[in-house]
Amino acid sequence: MDATKKEVRPRDGCNVEFTELHLGTVDEITETGPALGKPFWTIAFEAFNDATRAKHILEEVLQLEFGSAPCPTELKRYLTSEYAAAYPDWLAKAR
Repeated sequence: MDATKKEVRPRDGCNVEFTELHLGTVDEITETGPALGKPFWTIAFEAFNDATRAKHILEEVLQLEFGSAPCPTELKRYLTSEYAAAYPDWLAKAR
């Protein structure tokens, strides 16, 4: 199945993205050394559907992922609204 084609995408669901970022000065991170700087990892969950079901879908996915499955306590501590942010907000805090 090719998920890039709109006709085969589900009507509602949740995308999950795990990203490694490196923050540093312009001198630290270059095209030849993109992994330099201080490493950070982000995990993002993005539910899609109409606005009335998106929150419910997100809550269902998070319950499946972290509710009953063994999840390291260290990770669970960061899965709170205190640490939740969109990339622009997160980058502003990380400076």
